[in-house]
Amino acid sequence: MRKKKTITLKEIAKKCGVSVATASFVLNNKNKKGISSTTWNKIEKVFLKYGCKKNKNSVKRIIFFMESQSHLATTRFLRGIDIEVLHNNEFIFLFNKISDNIDNINKVINKYHPDGMILATGRTKELSLDLKKVNINKVLLNCWTKNFNGVSILPNEYFSTKDIIKNLIDRKKNNIAIILPQEYWWQAYEDRLSGWRDAYIESGFIINRNLICRPIRKKNMHPKLKLDSYLLKNL
Repeated sequence: MRKKKTITLKEIAKKCGVSVATASFVLNNKNKKGISSTTWNKIEKVFLKYGCKKNKNSVKRIIFFMESQSHLATTRFLRGIDIEVLHNNEFIFLFNKISDNIDNINKVINKYHPDGMILATGRTKELSLDLKKVNINKVLLNCWTKNFNGVSILPNEYFSTKDIIKNLIDRKKNNIAIILPQEYWWQAYEDRLSGWRDAYIESGFIINRNLICRPIRKKNMHPKLKLDSYLLKNL
C-alpha cells in the first residue's frame, strides 16, 4: 500500500498562494480574522488531501441554519447564544429556508466541514428530514423530526397549547378561539398560535381563521403592528 506523501506547512501555503501564518491559522483552527471563507476552504481541502489533521481543541466551526418568517424569532434565537461562545468560535449564519432541504444541508456541510450545526425554525413545527446520515453534532431549535436522537429544544408554550386544544377537540368542543395579545411582539404568541393551529390540523380539521381573535387597531397604529398584522393574515 503506497504511503501518502508528507507535506510541510510551507508547501501547503505555496500551493494555496497564502502565507505560512495563514496556513497555520487554518491548521490550528484559530479564529479566522481577515481570512475569507473561500481561502479558508481552499486550505482545508489541501490539508484533507494530504491527510493533515487539524487541531480540534481550539475554535469550533458551527453552521446556523435559520428558517424564520419574522425578525422577532431570529433575534430571540440569537439572544440565546452566549457572547463568549460567539467570540471564541466560528459561526456561519445562513438565513434562508434551507432547513427543509437535506440536499442543501449536505452541500453546505461538504463545503464548510463544520464541527456541528444548529437548525432553527421561526414557528414550531415538524421537519420532513432524515438527519441520520448527517454525521456531525446537531441541535434542533423550535423544530423536531422523526428518528432524531440529538438535542431538540422546543418551547413549552407550543406543546401546552396544543395538548389543551386537542383535549377539548376530543371532547367534541371544536370551535375554540385563540385571542392574540395587543402587543404582537410578545415572545410566546407565535408558539401558542402554532400549537393551536397544529392541534386542529393533526385532528383532521381545516383551520377556521374566524377563530383567530385580533385586537382592534386604529388608523394611526404603529408600523410594527401593521407588519405583524400582515404576517398573521398570511399564516
